[in-house]
Amino acid sequence: ELQKYVELISGANLPVDDRPQGGPRIVVGLRGELAEADRTALPLPAQGYDGYAIAVRGGAQPTILVAGDNARGTLYGVYDLLERSGCRWFYPVQDPADPEVVPRAASLRLPVAAWAAASPLKYRIYNGDAWYFDIQPDTAIKQVDHAAKIRCNMIGWQCAHNKPLAQQYDALRQHGVLGAIEKRALTLHGPAHSFNLFLPNELFAEHPEWFGMRDGRRVTQDFFGAQFCWSNAEARKAFGENVASFVRQAPLIRILLLVPFDGGPACDCPDCRQAGASNSLMAVMRDVIERVQSVRPDVLVETVGGYPPMIEPPTGAKIHPRLRVAWAHWARYMAYGYDDARYEHKKNLEAWHAAVHGQVTAVQYYSDNFSEPWVMPPFALAIRGDRQYLLDRDIDSVYFLIYPPGYWWNHGLNTYLAGRCFYDVSLDP
Repeated sequence: ELQKYVELISGANLPVDDRPQGGPRIVVGLRGELAEADRTALPLPAQGYDGYAIAVRGGAQPTILVAGDNARGTLYGVYDLLERSGCRWFYPVQDPADPEVVPRAASLRLPVAAWAAASPLKYRIYNGDAWYFDIQPDTAIKQVDHAAKIRCNMIGWQCAHNKPLAQQYDALRQHGVLGAIEKRALTLHGPAHSFNLFLPNELFAEHPEWFGMRDGRRVTQDFFGAQFCWSNAEARKAFGENVASFVRQAPLIRILLLVPFDGGPACDCPDCRQAGASNSLMAVMRDVIERVQSVRPDVLVETVGGYPPMIEPPTGAKIHPRLRVAWAHWARYMAYGYDDARYEHKKNLEAWHAAVHGQVTAVQYYSDNFSEPWVMPPFALAIRGDRQYLLDRDIDSVYFLIYPPGYWWNHGLNTYLAGRCFYDVSLDP
């Protein structure tokens, strides 16, 4: 990336040499793998995740050092240098009429200085508009590129509802989409609304008791039906087995987000009704986590909270200590942040936060044209207030939802602001 953009800016092609023999150098690598003299010249690492340090030295042997704490941090350090040279990445390069902002200059200059950066948020998830349902590979790859440039470290994936998940994941691999994620040291978060794929409706004829009740009868998982019967132990077991089978085949998934199919009410059978939707879902997720741990102990498991049909947090349910919750307030008013006393859902957020011991991903709709104005202002106040709230409560994960497709012209700035400002909390939106 450094070589590519320096050439675009200046026309100079910087040679790459693993063993330079003196002279001016730009050294790019992991902090732990740099020569001792170069490591000594770096500032101390910043506290946080995916960090990097940069040192610009003059003298007889001018040197620019870009040292990442990990592979992503190294890439972010390169983007920092390029941004200081005038590059801007406000949106993915999807429209030929909207190219990246790349300046033209005969020479590039940096002052002698040293600095370091890292994010206090461990997970920064980019759910681009090409990552929904039937994914368009070329556009999805461009959005992976953009996610890295605005300092996100995971790609959010919303699967299609009518195809086997293993088939969808394999298609991502075949079309080079997963390769684009791996190349940038990113990982995958998903598959989101997917319950009907882990307990397929084709099982209804054989096991109607596994499926949800609506208006006094068992129904399938679709818009006019209901969620499957979360109080049925055999249904939960079959669901968990299918989840474990999938995650074994999907190594790039690091947070397994499992969300009921969108729009369906919870089962209304006597057992589910007595327990309540959120309490019943905790039983499902407890079984899933125990099963997934046996095949992929590195995977975190997450479900949804504050979002239908699990608006209210569980009351007295046994919650697995490893469970995470993606807390989502859809159609939120964006005039102020979570830290503002006027924010109407704060009590709900705090209740979910307490229920899952702080293991929350805050789902942000800064770039969602379903719930926001047609032409959106920059939601700078909300971004700043939300960030302060999350930092004050040690919430380590944020999710940026960007939908529907084709609206980068009016929501690209909010995506850019959110990605940059949740990584580098010294920035004022």
